[in-house]
Amino acid sequence: MDSNTAESSSNNESSPPQKNPHRRVKVYMLNADRAWDDKGTGHVSCAYVDRLQGMALIVRSEDEDHYVILESKVCPNTTYQKQQETLICWSENDQELALSFQLIDSCSEIWEKICDVQGRNPDDNGPDDALHDSRDDDHFEESSYAAGGVVELPSPDLAHLGEIQAVLSDYVHGGAVQWRIDRIASSVESDGYINRLLDLYSICDDLENVEALHQLYSIFKTIFMLNRNSLFEILFCSENLMKVVGVMENDPCKTSVVRHREFLENQAQFHSVLPLTNELLLEKIHQTYRVQYIQDVILPTPSVFDENLLSALNSFVFFNKCEIVKMLQEDEATMKILFQQLTDDETDDAARRDLVKFLKEMCMFSSTLQASDREPFFQMLSEMRLLEAVETLWNIEDADILSTTNDVFAFIVEANPSMVREFCLSEAKLGQDDLLMTKAVEQMQQDPDPELGGAILISVTIRLLIDPENMMATTAVSGAPSLRTEKTEFLNYFYLHCMPTLISPFRTISKDSESLKDDYKTAQLLSIIVELLIFCAEHHSYQFRVHMIKHEILRKVLYLLRSRHSFLALCAIRFLRKLVNLKDDTYNRHIANGNHLKAVCDAFFANGEKYNLFNSAIIELFEFIRVEDIRILATNFVECHYNSGFQDITYVQTFQKLKDQFDHRPTSLLNTEERHGEDGDPFSTLAKQRRCRRDNASLDEEEERWFEKDDDDSDSGSGNITPPFQASPTREEAGDAEPMFSLSLPKSIGRKGMLISDIRVR
Repeated sequence: MDSNTAESSSNNESSPPQKNPHRRVKVYMLNADRAWDDKGTGHVSCAYVDRLQGMALIVRSEDEDHYVILESKVCPNTTYQKQQETLICWSENDQELALSFQLIDSCSEIWEKICDVQGRNPDDNGPDDALHDSRDDDHFEESSYAAGGVVELPSPDLAHLGEIQAVLSDYVHGGAVQWRIDRIASSVESDGYINRLLDLYSICDDLENVEALHQLYSIFKTIFMLNRNSLFEILFCSENLMKVVGVMENDPCKTSVVRHREFLENQAQFHSVLPLTNELLLEKIHQTYRVQYIQDVILPTPSVFDENLLSALNSFVFFNKCEIVKMLQEDEATMKILFQQLTDDETDDAARRDLVKFLKEMCMFSSTLQASDREPFFQMLSEMRLLEAVETLWNIEDADILSTTNDVFAFIVEANPSMVREFCLSEAKLGQDDLLMTKAVEQMQQDPDPELGGAILISVTIRLLIDPENMMATTAVSGAPSLRTEKTEFLNYFYLHCMPTLISPFRTISKDSESLKDDYKTAQLLSIIVELLIFCAEHHSYQFRVHMIKHEILRKVLYLLRSRHSFLALCAIRFLRKLVNLKDDTYNRHIANGNHLKAVCDAFFANGEKYNLFNSAIIELFEFIRVEDIRILATNFVECHYNSGFQDITYVQTFQKLKDQFDHRPTSLLNTEERHGEDGDPFSTLAKQRRCRRDNASLDEEEERWFEKDDDDSDSGSGNITPPFQASPTREEAGDAEPMFSLSLPKSIGRKGMLISDIRVR
């Protein structure tokens, strides 16, 4: 845009325009009655206005005082229409405006200037033409390029800074289409335009020309918004980067200049913890730090609507980090020095602290790598004995080192959990005492942070390692699938070596304990452990079932219902709820035979009449038992706990319905077997299933005759069949001396322990 196109706003505002009949217009405004009001007659011009920061239509009265009738900024997203060759109409702030020209040529001249600002073809007279073009984006872009050509930027000198600012702002802001932004970006990055602007900045900075520095700030801020990686390559080269930082110090919205260059050059000192000899690597590290400083500190925080406005800048930093990681990966000598000093007993804690932070930063940068590049990187770290270094660092009593090591361990597991599992299994096969997973659990339990941030991080990491969903099957040497999978081997390792350490805080908890260490930190740690147990119950059906019953984990977890911390008591309820939700008869028998519902019922009444989450959680538990008709638990509740006070609860119908459901349930062989299971042995279900699959030929003659007799009696309609089980007497019939769960087997089949209901499943 040349100087004839954009008239100086200072001339427009300070001196009245000469009367020019060629630009004589009438200004009309549509009123509430949908009639056009004449707002006056004057002379129109299209000029840059500093206050509006853009090109504007200005109409000054032809009277002697030359007052402004209209001042309207030409916005890229405003729809202008040219009608009847002498009329231009548009809508602004819900107000319809129109300019009626005296001459056709003057209307065409102003119309061309409006189209030039908006990047439109002057032959398009209104929205109908724009709609037609939008139906064919390729044709629209091609015709626009042909019409506009290369954007002619004003010369980068002091006199044209306002025009440069106006042109860039009009192309970037106001919802401009991408091809227009690409056009202006191509013009900015060509012919050394940015370097000439930066040279102009150096002159203005020496002269302390505040107005020009503010304009340069707006220009470079707009250049950032062009979001072009090729522009960032020019802006952030070693010759220009600090000049760009200097330009961005002159924010007109701030009352004083922020000395960013002074901070970067004098205060932010680069501290090399390792002897880096690669000059390109050092330059890339310096550049990445300074670009991130510009992004995080200097540039204004983008709003929610502009979060993708600087995506190219994010990509620039992203690829810089990838290059740094690849250069470090190729520098084998530096990596050997790193891990040697990390594990060396002679290294002092201050130096080790810096080395661990360097390792953490390197692992963080590795997250930017593609999957194909990340695997070789961590393979290199594994060869450098990374996990052995983590074990060594966990033995150091320094809070900063331990916290940073936890972060490093989390990065490793998230990136390559199979590598960590393989290392753990190799440790166990070698018979080592200090195992990585055991140390991880110990670090979780000994976290010095009052809020247990490290414990939470390690618990999430352990969950990733024991999650069967990201475990894979191993293959034999021949290539065929192996019978030993990663899931089987690692879970056996975890429950053998790590689970005892994980549940060690529960060892002091028993039903005879008079008190529980109930401070906040202990309660938080126990809740973290219980959440891990819930995960294990859901995903490790067999291994966890055996371990839970063997170590009486449920009884110890339910003791936490007495805690004064409601979040811990709710965590215990969630654990029981998860076991019930699995609908596993082994769990249900274990709950019933151990009378574990008593702890829940006692906690329910201890909560009193409080209507809180704890109350609702317990009611929901019993409602689930009722709806899903879990008969073992329902029977245990009604027979053992209903009369302890639940018969008086009427604000919910759950407990009464459980009682009614129990009373109306017919006595059957299946119900008897469910109600009177003798133990919670985790192998009982499997054993019964095997017995059910027995062939008839394996039954002895006495059992075979019993079945034949049973069939004959059934055919004859006789009702005198001796039941294989005698129903248990009620508590009223049996008295206090009678055990709650009694079982009477007929001698004919009790000899082998064969249950008739098991056989009839066939």
